[in-house]
Amino acid sequence: MPSELPSSNTPSPKRPYPPSVKLFLFVLGTGGTVFGLSQFVRSQISDEAHMSATLLMICGIVLLVMLFRDNGASAETVAATQTDTPQEQTASNSQDTVLPEPAKSAPSAFDLAMSRSDNIPASLKDLIDTNQLQRPELQEMLVRSGLLDARRVPDTKGFKFPKNKRYWLNARTKDFNEDQYNDFIALEATLNIADDIEALPAHYRDKALSEKISTVLRNILTKIPQPQNYLSAHATLSPNETDWNVRFFVASYLENLSLPFRQPTLFAYDPDTATLIFDTKVPAPQAFSFVSSAQNVQITYARAYALRVAAVLSSGILNNYPISRVVINEFVNAHTEHPILSCDVNTTSLESLVSATQSPTLETDEFPQISCLRFSLTEDGWFEPTESYKALTSPSEEHPLFYAQAEARDEAAPKDVQEITSAKRISDLSFREDCGRIETWNAIVAELGDSTAHAVAILKNAQQSTKNTV
Repeated sequence: MPSELPSSNTPSPKRPYPPSVKLFLFVLGTGGTVFGLSQFVRSQISDEAHMSATLLMICGIVLLVMLFRDNGASAETVAATQTDTPQEQTASNSQDTVLPEPAKSAPSAFDLAMSRSDNIPASLKDLIDTNQLQRPELQEMLVRSGLLDARRVPDTKGFKFPKNKRYWLNARTKDFNEDQYNDFIALEATLNIADDIEALPAHYRDKALSEKISTVLRNILTKIPQPQNYLSAHATLSPNETDWNVRFFVASYLENLSLPFRQPTLFAYDPDTATLIFDTKVPAPQAFSFVSSAQNVQITYARAYALRVAAVLSSGILNNYPISRVVINEFVNAHTEHPILSCDVNTTSLESLVSATQSPTLETDEFPQISCLRFSLTEDGWFEPTESYKALTSPSEEHPLFYAQAEARDEAAPKDVQEITSAKRISDLSFREDCGRIETWNAIVAELGDSTAHAVAILKNAQQSTKNTV
């Protein structure tokens, strides 16, 4: 609906007479007045001539008055135009101050490319080649790594997760070989780290890029999500919670992590010992090509990141939930039997683990020797497979309450799910579906009651009223 013009009590100004009309009025008015006055001077004048002279003089005076009023009105119109317009603008500005229109900045070329492109690597390369990227740290990391070279990273769309604000490139990583996978996650991490660098305080502006990257990686422990930020107000975890609740809270924690690299993770909970077991995938040294092309530098950064991931997974759980022990097994290849790093962390050893991750020389010194870590290094300084403190076994054996992050599950999604979500595989759904499924099951468990007959009736009703979903 078009907006209406504001009402006004000011009448529209009359147009002034054109110069030719003004001249005519002046000559006629002056002439009539002078001629009429001259007739009164004559000593002898008839009554008829007297009347004509009077009328002529009156007409002349009227014409002169009209002329003078027109000149005065023109002057007032000019003054009103110069005076009233700022007042109206001031009033309008005053109203705008009360109800300001939010400023909308045009999206950058980078934002448009990320939201619209079907080939993120090619779009980023085009932005760099045409000098449209306008993000110096991101451009330097991309150029240094060579990730935008032909056939390094496949054509892919990208988006940001709304919860953790991390970039996610959409591709079926199960089809990648090890080099392709590391290049793929390196591009994601480069985008995320560039965001984090730009969010650093102003005094980092003049620091070297390598120092900015180290600061961002060291700061991942300061971004550990707190339960009040991702759980509802009434959701608390007590020592007597059910196994399902533990799974739900841990899954919610993983979903809200804001790490630069994607973090495929499996976990299981052993209620008898209050132990949480993680199998998680960490980036290989090659994925740190945005830091340096030197292999030894890539190795030290990859080792440091693996240690920090262990600290993030363990501290976020031990500090917030009634879990006494966290075992973390880290892999770079999903097809290997043994991890490259195994951690057995409790509240006592957590402090030394976190302290080691905050060392500013972690990327340059030797890997720290901490009692809760189990690892072995090769001659070039990278990890080699080691024995885990406690293995995460199949759900049919020791840990029936087995949880798998959706990205790690490559089986086809049921037909109903494909029709509703367009997700061909469970991995396309990512974590959000898993957390929602556990939350739904929690709600069902809460209504089962103490009677077996009542529980069976509820489950039968649920079976009849719902379809098969993931």
